Amino acid sequence: MDQYELIRTAHRVYKKSIRQIARETGHTRKTIRKVLQGLSPKYRRKVEPACAVMDSVATMVEGWLKSDQGESRKQRHTAHRIYTRLVEEHCFKGGESTVRRWVRERKARMGMNAALAVVPLDAEVAREAEVDWGSAWVVMAGERRLIKFFSMRSRYSGKPFVRAYPWERQEMFFDAHMRAFSFYGGIFPVLVYDNPTVAVRKILRGKGRVEQERFTAFRSYYTLESSIPVEKTDLKKWPSLDAIQVREYMECHYITRRENIVILGKHGTGKSHAATVLGVEACRRGYRVLFTTAAQMVNTLIEAREERQLKRYLAKLSRFELVIIDEAGYIPFSTEGAQLLFQVFSDRYEKASLIVTSNLPFAQWTSTFGDAALTAALLDRLTHHCSIHEFDWESIRFTDSLRNNKLKKKPAHRPDAEAAS
Repeated sequence: MDQYELIRTAHRVYKKSIRQIARETGHTRKTIRKVLQGLSPKYRRKVEPACAVMDSVATMVEGWLKSDQGESRKQRHTAHRIYTRLVEEHCFKGGESTVRRWVRERKARMGMNAALAVVPLDAEVAREAEVDWGSAWVVMAGERRLIKFFSMRSRYSGKPFVRAYPWERQEMFFDAHMRAFSFYGGIFPVLVYDNPTVAVRKILRGKGRVEQERFTAFRSYYTLESSIPVEKTDLKKWPSLDAIQVREYMECHYITRRENIVILGKHGTGKSHAATVLGVEACRRGYRVLFTTAAQMVNTLIEAREERQLKRYLAKLSRFELVIIDEAGYIPFSTEGAQLLFQVFSDRYEKASLIVTSNLPFAQWTSTFGDAALTAALLDRLTHHCSIHEFDWESIRFTDSLRNNKLKKKPAHRPDAEAAS
């Protein structure tokens, strides 16, 4: 990259000819022209390196993955399950991270797409658990039959409790809860449900739910707080993203290509939401992801410098394949903060991916970073290999508020008045 900057500076600033630069640097004129066109020098493999430790089991694992396509999603092999089977059944000597990376790449080649991501949740210790029903085909007494299984999982530790039942009924639902409480040795104050019919009688507009009377009595007896999600969230809700872009982002090709994503728009348009969905999907595919606000990032950098830990913190950031910086532009930075944030952007340039959300257009970023030259250099690096999306619609929260107010003001239907007329 030093040569890349040297060549471009020599031609653009010092007005040296291509022939002169080639003579001084030793590069061919063809290479010089590529650099001046903006093509950064990259090492390109002609042949993908083989994974020797996986070669002996590759055909077998591919067979597992292909056979999974005919099964339900919850009964398919995960990368962890594949690793466990290889160790237990075939004395595999490789590491789990190697298996995870191999499976992720092989699934992408086979066109096996994962489900879209949901909004992440940060749980406290021993406070929240997720509850849901599932189904699976099992062989009992030589016959293949469909069963229902109850699942409760601690959101903090991920420790699951699973119990099978012949049907999905309310008495079995309550029985499974009590057995789960005994298994965990206590009761979670908050349980999160996915609108099961044994608990929810009717789904209203927004977050409103009408619970089953017996479920309300059961929940009140144990003093449980139920949290029922409104809906799963995916990127198809944002009209600026077409189906091809959604698939590209969900498969995280921008991370493997070390490209950036910038989302611009007014407040309330879903910028943070979209960035969160992308980050969660990257986590699900095995990438290391950091989510932070721009103000929090700057404060952390300044504190690290004051404690003489800046080099260590920057090294920590370099280990994340994706860093999401939210709300850039809401708060202007000090000169020191702007310089430190520029260093983060510069260090990740063409080495790792960034997702940045901002309420300001690029022309107004100088008001946040202060120095025009620094802002131009930062944007040059950020937008070189980058997809830019503008969320230019009205605030989603504001639109929902207006709709709810209109519903409240709607006059009630009076059949007696119609009869009188």
